[in-house]
Amino acid sequence: MTKDDSQILIVGAGPAGIATALFLAKKGIPSKLIDKEFFPRDKICGDGLSGWVISMLYKLDMGLVEELANDKRALDSWGISFVAPNLKRLTLPYQNKKRPDEAPGYVIRRTDFDDLLIKKVKENPLIELVEGVKISGYKELPDGVEISDSSGRKVFKGDVVVFADGAGSQFAKEPGGIQREDKHTATGIKVYYSGIKPRLEALGFRLEYEYKEEGMSNELGNSVEFYFLKSVLPGYLWIFPLPDGGANVGMGIRTDIMKKKKIKLKKALFDAIRDTPELKERFKDAEQIGSVQAWGLPLGSKKRSLSGNRFLLAGDAASLIDPFTGEGIGNALNSGFHAAEHLAECFKENRFDSAFNQKYDKRVYDKLWKELRMSTVIQKLIIKPWLFSWVMNKAVSNEYLKKSFIRMIDDLEEREKLRRVGFYWKVLFAAKGR
Repeated sequence: MTKDDSQILIVGAGPAGIATALFLAKKGIPSKLIDKEFFPRDKICGDGLSGWVISMLYKLDMGLVEELANDKRALDSWGISFVAPNLKRLTLPYQNKKRPDEAPGYVIRRTDFDDLLIKKVKENPLIELVEGVKISGYKELPDGVEISDSSGRKVFKGDVVVFADGAGSQFAKEPGGIQREDKHTATGIKVYYSGIKPRLEALGFRLEYEYKEEGMSNELGNSVEFYFLKSVLPGYLWIFPLPDGGANVGMGIRTDIMKKKKIKLKKALFDAIRDTPELKERFKDAEQIGSVQAWGLPLGSKKRSLSGNRFLLAGDAASLIDPFTGEGIGNALNSGFHAAEHLAECFKENRFDSAFNQKYDKRVYDKLWKELRMSTVIQKLIIKPWLFSWVMNKAVSNEYLKKSFIRMIDDLEEREKLRRVGFYWKVLFAAKGR
């Protein structure tokens, strides 16, 4: 048996764990980062990087975004396309006012994205990366914490531990106290395809939006697509294009609704591809690459305790996945930032107790809760196919509403309008008055 002491232990080298370690290193604070796999390793994910992720990467390391932009494994993305249950489509450009000439989003396989991040870890002398060790034991000591692998041969001792070991984290349950609830969990599946026909190519034209008064004039390329089909509402089918001509294709739905409706998600995905006219045409000559993979997504639709005596939860282990979009990477990176900020305060005050660590919970939710709450409201609204289709019908034909929805992508205050009855009156009369 070997014992290894380090002040800060981080379990899980995904975006949350890596961000915690790198943000700590920027403060001159060392850490030990432990992952059960050897890198590069695969990770089930939708592979999309939103503007929120890009902004966090700038905060983490200014060079990361440039590396991402120059990486042939990444595809720049300029917009998002929503397809309503009635198959009306609304395609909107991402706003990128601070850096209008740079791609506001990217699509890259998680294996490749994590590879970019882990290289930064390996280059940093303040971070010790331990690969191929699955942590399963946790013990609180009078003067710290002790974690170990199942054999008991690898034992690590520290002052505090950050559990960032993903959606399936055993430590979220114990010592975290988070119980999995179907109402606050989604089930997702994904599979890779090659040879999917681009929609615009199939229709024989290129689509371009210009909103000069908004300061935007970008051709809308490589949109990520969300099909909100009646059969899986409030879930959706997604298509995220990849640089090699392939695509990440998947479907996700809240777990309680999936069980209530007795939906078999894999069958629902293939049925949608076969039976939806537009998808049937696009997938006609496509080839499935590899098998379908499934995973659970702990949603941030409910506030939870994110810490305790000498431990913090971060990323998916803290149940911070967006309830509407299913995105987790941006919130994971952000929780890593707040974990590092809080840990610096812990050592400054020499306090690691549960009461003090509640400041971490507050930091995270002060930043993320409005967004998570709003996404939960949207998730509940779109469960009604007629309402979703009605709003989309109006938005497709009305420039005022299009611009309003564009602003909603990045502006939380705009999104708050969805909670107000007055907004729907504007939708109702928009076509006549605008």
